[in-house]
Amino acid sequence: MHTWSKSWIVDFRKEEIESYTDTTRLVIIGTAFEGKGRVLWPPHCVQKTPGAEILLDKKLFTAVVKKGMDSKYDSYSGFHDDGGKKTDMDKLLKKEKINKVVVYGIATDYCVRATALDAVAAGYKVIMIKNLSRGVAPDTSQKYIDEMKAKGIVILDDLDLEKIKTN
Repeated sequence: MHTWSKSWIVDFRKEEIESYTDTTRLVIIGTAFEGKGRVLWPPHCVQKTPGAEILLDKKLFTAVVKKGMDSKYDSYSGFHDDGGKKTDMDKLLKKEKINKVVVYGIATDYCVRATALDAVAAGYKVIMIKNLSRGVAPDTSQKYIDEMKAKGIVILDDLDLEKIKTN
């Protein structure tokens, strides 16, 4: 089964983003789940815009799991948002009796990390593909790759189907 976690973000921060001119750093705004602030990201993956489209052939995927649809919470994980609302990811994987998850994408230090850690917490064997992922910052990316390793996630440099089968 091939599923894809896709950000499908509500364009709720448009005025906040347009008024913010310092693009050299991330900004924490408001409070969210458990007092965690939300990050004010540049517009990306906004619903019903070309930037939200999957650039691969959609026939490659059995399902596309959307995330980021609640404007009150950040949504890094493919399994749930920061408010705790679950996506369909776990249900779909369990229905198909999947026990191993391969994770890669953008950003290593946010969405990839959150999805990988939540997959391990849900009982899946997890493999992260380093060279198919990119982080926001090299230092936090490496820090979170080390964290993923410590949690039992297998880190492969490249997509290697033989290593995926044996891990």
